[in-house]
Amino acid sequence: MTQQVRNVAPPRFLRESFHRQSRCFIRRVPLDVLVDRVLSRLSLKEILRLRKVDKAFFILTHEVTIWKHFFWQLDIPTPFFYENPARFTIDSREHECERMVARAIALEDNWHSTIPRAYNVNSFQYSFEILETKILPGGKYIVASAQYFPDIEPPLESDPRPKYAIIILELSGFPDLPRSKMVYCIDLAKRAYRIQARFMHYQSQEGIVISYVTRSFKPYFPGR
Repeated sequence: MTQQVRNVAPPRFLRESFHRQSRCFIRRVPLDVLVDRVLSRLSLKEILRLRKVDKAFFILTHEVTIWKHFFWQLDIPTPFFYENPARFTIDSREHECERMVARAIALEDNWHSTIPRAYNVNSFQYSFEILETKILPGGKYIVASAQYFPDIEPPLESDPRPKYAIIILELSGFPDLPRSKMVYCIDLAKRAYRIQARFMHYQSQEGIVISYVTRSFKPYFPGR
Protein backbone atom coordinates (compact mmCIF):
# COMPACT_ATOMS: atom_id res chain seq x y z
CA MET A 1 0.00 0.00 0.00
CA THR A 2 1.39 3.36 -1.03
CA GLN A 3 0.81 6.52 0.95
CA GLN A 4 1.40 10.06 -0.24
CA VAL A 5 3.70 12.09 2.02
CA ARG A 6 2.95 15.79 2.17
CA ASN A 7 5.82 18.26 1.97
CA VAL A 8 6.34 19.85 5.40
CA ALA A 9 8.75 22.58 4.27
CA PRO A 10 6.93 25.90 4.88
CA PRO A 11 7.15 28.80 2.42
CA ARG A 12 9.55 31.64 3.11
CA PHE A 13 6.86 33.97 4.43
CA LEU A 14 5.98 31.56 7.24
CA ARG A 15 9.62 30.80 8.01
CA GLU A 16 10.14 34.50 8.64
CA SER A 17 7.05 34.72 10.89
CA PHE A 18 7.74 31.55 12.88
CA HIS A 19 11.28 30.96 14.09
CA ARG A 20 13.14 30.19 17.33
CA GLN A 21 14.28 33.78 17.87
CA SER A 22 10.77 35.21 17.76
CA ARG A 23 9.67 37.37 20.70
CA CYS A 24 6.28 35.62 20.69
CA PHE A 25 6.56 32.21 22.33
CA ILE A 26 3.87 30.57 20.18
CA ARG A 27 5.81 31.56 17.06
CA ARG A 28 8.83 29.59 18.28
CA VAL A 29 6.96 26.29 17.99
CA PRO A 30 7.72 24.33 14.79
CA LEU A 31 4.90 24.71 12.29
CA ASP A 32 4.08 21.03 11.97
CA VAL A 33 3.85 20.72 15.77
CA LEU A 34 1.80 23.92 16.02
CA VAL A 35 -0.75 22.71 13.47
CA ASP A 36 -0.92 19.00 14.31
CA ARG A 37 -0.66 19.25 18.12
CA VAL A 38 -1.95 22.70 19.09
CA LEU A 39 -4.30 24.23 16.55
CA SER A 40 -6.06 20.94 15.92
CA ARG A 41 -7.12 20.95 19.60
CA LEU A 42 -8.95 24.28 19.38
CA SER A 43 -12.66 24.77 18.93
CA LEU A 44 -14.22 26.01 15.73
CA LYS A 45 -14.82 29.49 17.17
CA GLU A 46 -11.21 29.71 18.37
CA ILE A 47 -9.91 28.75 14.92
CA LEU A 48 -12.03 31.41 13.24
CA ARG A 49 -10.87 34.05 15.74
CA LEU A 50 -7.22 33.05 15.35
CA ARG A 51 -7.60 33.40 11.59
CA LYS A 52 -8.14 37.14 12.06
CA VAL A 53 -4.79 37.73 13.82
CA ASP A 54 -2.60 38.11 10.74
CA LYS A 55 -1.76 36.60 7.37
CA ALA A 56 0.41 33.85 8.86
CA PHE A 57 -2.33 32.48 11.10
CA PHE A 58 -4.82 32.95 8.26
CA ILE A 59 -2.78 30.47 6.21
CA LEU A 60 -2.21 28.03 9.07
CA THR A 61 -5.90 27.82 10.01
CA HIS A 62 -6.71 26.57 6.50
CA GLU A 63 -4.67 23.40 7.02
CA VAL A 64 -6.69 20.25 6.29
CA THR A 65 -5.30 18.53 9.40
CA ILE A 66 -7.20 20.96 11.61
CA TRP A 67 -10.51 20.43 9.86
CA LYS A 68 -10.13 16.66 9.84
CA HIS A 69 -10.01 16.83 13.63
CA PHE A 70 -13.52 18.32 13.72
CA PHE A 71 -14.86 15.25 11.92
CA TRP A 72 -13.29 13.06 14.60
CA GLN A 73 -14.80 15.20 17.35
CA LEU A 74 -18.26 14.85 15.81
CA ASP A 75 -17.75 11.09 15.46
CA ILE A 76 -18.43 11.38 11.73
CA PRO A 77 -16.52 9.21 9.21
CA THR A 78 -13.96 11.41 7.49
CA PRO A 79 -14.73 11.68 3.76
CA PHE A 80 -12.07 11.86 1.10
CA PHE A 81 -11.20 15.32 -0.15
CA TYR A 82 -8.32 17.05 -1.86
CA GLU A 83 -5.10 17.55 0.11
CA ASN A 84 -2.42 19.81 -1.32
CA PRO A 85 0.92 17.92 -1.32
CA ALA A 86 2.62 21.17 -0.24
CA ARG A 87 1.64 22.08 3.30
CA PHE A 88 1.06 25.59 4.64
CA THR A 89 -0.25 26.97 1.34
CA ILE A 90 -3.77 28.02 0.44
CA ASP A 91 -5.55 26.08 -2.30
CA SER A 92 -9.21 26.77 -3.05
CA ARG A 93 -9.81 23.03 -3.42
CA GLU A 94 -8.89 22.53 0.22
CA HIS A 95 -11.79 24.75 1.29
CA GLU A 96 -14.10 21.84 0.53
CA CYS A 97 -13.12 20.29 3.86
CA GLU A 98 -14.12 23.45 5.73
CA ARG A 99 -17.47 23.56 3.95
CA MET A 100 -18.10 19.92 4.86
CA VAL A 101 -17.35 20.60 8.53
CA ALA A 102 -19.65 23.64 8.62
CA ARG A 103 -22.41 21.69 6.90
CA ALA A 104 -21.99 18.68 9.19
CA ILE A 105 -22.15 20.83 12.35
CA ALA A 106 -25.22 22.69 11.10
CA LEU A 107 -27.00 19.46 10.17
CA GLU A 108 -26.07 17.84 13.49
CA ASP A 109 -27.43 20.76 15.51
CA ASN A 110 -30.57 20.99 13.41
CA TRP A 111 -31.23 17.23 13.55
CA HIS A 112 -31.04 17.12 17.36
CA SER A 113 -33.09 20.27 17.92
CA THR A 114 -36.63 20.00 19.29
CA ILE A 115 -38.06 21.40 16.05
CA PRO A 116 -35.85 20.45 13.07
CA ARG A 117 -36.08 22.86 10.18
CA ALA A 118 -35.93 22.12 6.45
CA TYR A 119 -33.85 24.98 5.06
CA ASN A 120 -34.56 24.23 1.41
CA VAL A 121 -36.13 21.57 -0.76
CA ASN A 122 -34.77 20.64 -4.18
CA SER A 123 -36.17 18.23 -6.75
CA PHE A 124 -34.18 16.41 -9.43
CA GLN A 125 -35.79 14.57 -12.34
CA TYR A 126 -34.56 11.06 -13.18
CA SER A 127 -36.06 8.14 -15.06
CA PHE A 128 -35.55 6.00 -11.95
CA GLU A 129 -37.93 5.49 -9.07
CA ILE A 130 -35.88 5.94 -5.92
CA LEU A 131 -36.66 3.24 -3.34
CA GLU A 132 -34.05 3.89 -0.65
CA THR A 133 -31.20 6.35 -0.14
CA LYS A 134 -28.05 6.75 1.92
CA ILE A 135 -26.29 10.12 2.22
CA LEU A 136 -22.53 9.95 2.69
CA PRO A 137 -20.73 12.23 5.18
CA GLY A 138 -20.37 15.75 3.82
CA GLY A 139 -23.61 15.55 1.83
CA LYS A 140 -21.86 15.46 -1.55
CA TYR A 141 -22.82 11.92 -2.59
CA ILE A 142 -26.08 9.98 -2.34
CA VAL A 143 -26.26 6.23 -2.87
CA ALA A 144 -29.71 5.03 -3.89
CA SER A 145 -31.57 1.82 -4.59
CA ALA A 146 -33.73 2.41 -7.65
CA GLN A 147 -36.06 0.67 -10.06
CA TYR A 148 -37.06 1.47 -13.62
CA PHE A 149 -39.05 0.02 -16.51
CA PRO A 150 -36.92 -0.35 -19.65
CA ASP A 151 -38.35 0.95 -22.92
CA ILE A 152 -38.96 -1.94 -25.34
CA GLU A 153 -39.95 -1.02 -28.86
CA PRO A 154 -42.51 -3.05 -30.92
CA PRO A 155 -42.83 -5.69 -32.19
CA LEU A 156 -41.22 -7.05 -29.01
CA GLU A 157 -43.55 -7.66 -26.10
CA SER A 158 -43.32 -5.23 -23.23
CA ASP A 159 -41.77 -6.62 -20.08
CA PRO A 160 -43.94 -5.53 -17.10
CA ARG A 161 -41.29 -6.49 -14.59
CA PRO A 162 -39.18 -3.62 -13.26
CA LYS A 163 -35.40 -3.52 -13.44
CA TYR A 164 -33.32 -2.62 -10.40
CA ALA A 165 -30.09 -0.71 -9.97
CA ILE A 166 -27.70 0.96 -7.53
CA ILE A 167 -26.91 4.55 -8.47
CA ILE A 168 -24.59 7.21 -7.03
CA LEU A 169 -25.58 10.86 -7.35
CA GLU A 170 -23.14 13.75 -6.94
CA LEU A 171 -24.65 16.97 -5.55
CA SER A 172 -23.12 20.39 -6.07
CA GLY A 173 -23.95 24.07 -6.33
CA PHE A 174 -25.84 24.37 -3.03
CA PRO A 175 -27.65 26.49 -2.08
CA ASP A 176 -27.67 28.89 -5.02
CA LEU A 177 -27.57 26.59 -8.07
CA PRO A 178 -28.26 23.03 -6.87
CA ARG A 179 -27.28 20.39 -9.38
CA SER A 180 -27.36 16.61 -9.41
CA LYS A 181 -25.30 14.32 -11.62
CA MET A 182 -25.40 10.52 -11.76
CA VAL A 183 -21.78 9.37 -11.61
CA TYR A 184 -22.31 5.61 -11.28
CA CYS A 185 -24.99 3.04 -12.08
CA ILE A 186 -24.97 -0.75 -11.92
CA ASP A 187 -27.89 -2.99 -12.82
CA LEU A 188 -29.06 -5.61 -10.35
CA ALA A 189 -31.11 -8.74 -10.80
CA LYS A 190 -33.16 -7.96 -7.68
CA ARG A 191 -34.03 -5.01 -5.52
CA ALA A 192 -31.42 -3.82 -3.03
CA TYR A 193 -32.54 -3.39 0.60
CA ARG A 194 -30.81 -1.93 3.67
CA ILE A 195 -28.22 0.09 1.79
CA GLN A 196 -25.07 1.03 3.69
CA ALA A 197 -22.30 3.19 2.23
CA ARG A 198 -19.12 4.75 3.57
CA PHE A 199 -15.75 6.11 2.47
CA MET A 200 -13.07 3.43 2.82
CA HIS A 201 -9.71 2.21 1.56
CA TYR A 202 -10.04 -0.97 -0.53
CA GLN A 203 -7.12 -2.65 -2.29
CA SER A 204 -4.93 0.46 -1.79
CA GLN A 205 -7.53 2.75 -3.34
CA GLU A 206 -9.85 5.35 -1.86
CA GLY A 207 -13.50 5.03 -2.76
CA ILE A 208 -17.09 4.43 -1.73
CA VAL A 209 -17.90 0.95 -0.44
CA ILE A 210 -21.57 -0.09 -0.68
CA SER A 211 -23.32 -3.02 0.96
CA TYR A 212 -26.93 -4.12 0.52
CA VAL A 213 -29.28 -7.07 0.95
CA THR A 214 -31.33 -8.85 -1.72
CA ARG A 215 -34.19 -11.29 -1.22
CA SER A 216 -34.76 -14.69 -2.82
CA PHE A 217 -38.04 -16.60 -2.57
CA LYS A 218 -38.17 -20.37 -2.67
CA PRO A 219 -41.00 -21.97 -4.68
CA TYR A 220 -43.78 -23.38 -2.52
CA PHE A 221 -45.43 -26.68 -3.43
CA PRO A 222 -48.40 -27.62 -1.24
CA GLY A 223 -48.19 -31.11 0.23
CA ARG A 224 -44.43 -31.39 -0.02
